[in-house]
Amino acid sequence: MTDLNQLTELAELWGGGSPPRVAGARCMNVRHRARACRICVDACPADAISIPFGDRSGGDGADAAPIALNQDTCVRCGLCLNVCPTGVFVQPELPEFRLAQAITRSQSQAVELACPRKEPAAPSRVPQASVVQTPRCLAALSVPTLLGLSTVGKTLWLNDSICHACPVGHAFGVIQRAIAAANRWLQVMGRPPAIRSYLTAADELADEPVSQPVVRGDPTVITRRDFFRSLTGLAGQATVSVVAEIPGGPSLSQLGNVSPSETGGHGLSHHIPAQRQHLAYALRRLAPDPAASVPTAALPIADVRITDACTACNLCVQFCPTEAITLVSDEEYYVLNFSAALCLGKDCSLCVIGCPTDAVRFGQEVTAGELLSTQPRPIKAGRLAPCDGCGAPTDVPLEADETTEAPLCYVCQAQAGHINLLGSLADRKQGPE
Repeated sequence: MTDLNQLTELAELWGGGSPPRVAGARCMNVRHRARACRICVDACPADAISIPFGDRSGGDGADAAPIALNQDTCVRCGLCLNVCPTGVFVQPELPEFRLAQAITRSQSQAVELACPRKEPAAPSRVPQASVVQTPRCLAALSVPTLLGLSTVGKTLWLNDSICHACPVGHAFGVIQRAIAAANRWLQVMGRPPAIRSYLTAADELADEPVSQPVVRGDPTVITRRDFFRSLTGLAGQATVSVVAEIPGGPSLSQLGNVSPSETGGHGLSHHIPAQRQHLAYALRRLAPDPAASVPTAALPIADVRITDACTACNLCVQFCPTEAITLVSDEEYYVLNFSAALCLGKDCSLCVIGCPTDAVRFGQEVTAGELLSTQPRPIKAGRLAPCDGCGAPTDVPLEADETTEAPLCYVCQAQAGHINLLGSLADRKQGPE
């Protein structure tokens, strides 16, 4: 663990200010104890995040704080804001949004992004590049941010040459994964990779470094609206909000706000993480062919499919943190709908883990059009009939007639020994393969 003096120096170097707020109700561990997520804990370079409780002590997740952030050891690097799939960590005005202005002002086709730890007079090895100093650790550059910055027509270079000597050096892995993921998105969207780093593309660097003026990436405080305008080149015009394109999302001014229901309310709330909204915006900016196939492997997306084992119990809808799965029903029929644009994929997997009959599957690919669409598609439809054991509304095939065997809900199936709820949950604890 980094010592206290180093932590203090880094916190001051990376802008100081308040640490992220914690919206604990968004944690996947609150939604389902079998998820046992430790993404933020394992990623934090300062060991400032911990999970005080191994699981929920109650049924609604409101009686135990699932995440604790030590404000004294937090170095304000911004890494936790990016790695948490469901947006537990909240910072309303991200300093990275100010980078767009500095990059768009550059006359160079290549832009080097350098951590504040780099000396201002240190030379650059990126040929004919402008150097922009980021406000904090390069690990704070999320995949959506990198995609958004790449759409201004520049090649981005992240100077990770000093990361190995950083007191929080294991953030280097996060930086490399973000670069790889952003380039993967560019490729599947029909664009060439446009993001590089010193250590991964060393053969493209100049042999002799050249001194370049360093521009700070936070010259002025700008709003989110200004950020999106700088990306689109529509200064002076109204910015199209990604939230208007995703049903149920908050306005840009509300991104990062924590509602009372998420901090102390009861029940499982639904929330579209800000990073997911920014990703959707960036993908729309890339304007891919709607028919293009996008493989789901190694990307935070999924093609959810439902098998005939589904009993219409509605648990997948309740566990889904973003309402990517929704149910429409009346007393006789139901339809399960799925929106790929909202699904967090294998980073979440709560629908798979929480399905008591193991009816949820992940497909191998989706189309670009599905990722951009605001309209969900049906993935399962059926009739509802009373469970033969308890009377709860339960799925029966659409073609069912009087000869069809009476249905059993998942609870009655377990009681009859047809399914092993505890065993199936253990098998699916780590999500789908």
